[in-house]
Formats: sequence, C-alpha cells, structure tokens
Amino acid sequence: MKYEGARIIYERIEVLSKEERAKANKNDIRQWKYYKFTVLGGWKDSADGLVYPDYELFKDFPEDHRIRIFGLDFGFRPDPLGFVECVIVGKHDLYLKQHIYKTGLLIKDIVPMIKAILGENLGSTYIVADNSDPKERAEYASRGITMIPADKTYKGSGTNKMRGIRQMQNFNIHIHEDSADLIDEMNHYHTIEIINARGESVTHVVDKDDHLLDPAMYAATRY
Repeated sequence: MKYEGARIIYERIEVLSKEERAKANKNDIRQWKYYKFTVLGGWKDSADGLVYPDYELFKDFPEDHRIRIFGLDFGFRPDPLGFVECVIVGKHDLYLKQHIYKTGLLIKDIVPMIKAILGENLGSTYIVADNSDPKERAEYASRGITMIPADKTYKGSGTNKMRGIRQMQNFNIHIHEDSADLIDEMNHYHTIEIINARGESVTHVVDKDDHLLDPAMYAATRY
C-alpha cells in the first residue's frame, strides 16, 4: 500500500512520550508527522524545500511562557490579513495560533476583532506589524491599537528576509490544532534554487503561503 511504511512508523512513534520522541530517529519523526498531519489529517502533500519542515500540534498554551506577543500582516484582497499569537517558552520553543486570516476586511472591521481577542490585555500586549505602511499603523493607533513596526530588514523575499527565517528555524515550532490556515502554510511555504546574474545558485523564498508565517516571524524575532 502507498502509505504502509509511514503507517508502521506512525504507530510506533505515536505511542512514545514527548521525551522519547525527542531521542527518536529524525527520518522516523518526519514519517510520523507526514502520516499524522498529511495522511490522517487530510492536508495536501507538503511542498519540496519546505522552509519549516518540522512542527508539532498543540491544544493548550503552556503557562510558563517567557514572551507572549502578536504579529499582524496587513492585507485586503487578494492577500488576506493575518493576525497570529506567538508564545515563546524558554529559548527554543515557539507556540503559534492563528486568530484572523481573511480577505476584504476594513480597519473598522479589524479593530473590534483584535480588541475582542486581546480583551483586558489590550493595553499590555505587544503587536508587531508589517512595516510597509506607517499610515495604516497610525490609523489603528487612532482607534486604540498601538503597533510596533517589524524589523525593516525582513521586508521582501530575498536575502534580508532569510535572516528572519533562519532565526525562526532555530525554534521548535508548535502549531495550535485549530489553526488550519497556518498548518496549510507550514506545509507549503518553500524555497527554490535560482541562478543569479553571476551564474551562482541562490536560495529564494517563494513569496506565497506566508500571510500568517510572516507576522509570526515579525513577532517571534522582534525581541
């Protein structure tokens, strides 16, 4: 059968504890995740050259977190607006949950959504936003939502953005089980090799499937 090998590995790894999985063969872990998240979960096959190939699903945020911060990527149409929660535990564990992923939203629609998500923590929670539109950030501020601009070096999909991606790759990434669009981006956000004008092979991040992953990067690498 097509998935028989992955199924056998899945059944062996699934019963292990988190500590035992951390010591397991990395190829076995990849097969376990493939069968668990792609085959059983019904997600599309992962793209080649994934930027973030390894992640785990979680249900509840850890209580002993070091940093809780949100990331926002402006969008309207055709690109969706992405709003994601980032919790950092220790130095290496990053927990992500999507809250908004939708096209066609106006600021007057978005502001009450964000206020409802943050609740009483609105005034004490950092939001790191896309740095490309200071006017839009000012409009949010006039409506009671203050944002920090993302590191300007993360703009675009070239070498500068790779710096932020490499920082993200240092984390053990955990995705909330209800974050369907974020999981889909994790399974498809990828790089390709291109030849530059000097004939050199260069890794290029495909500017697609990043409307939640970009704001996650803005937030998680800000501090």
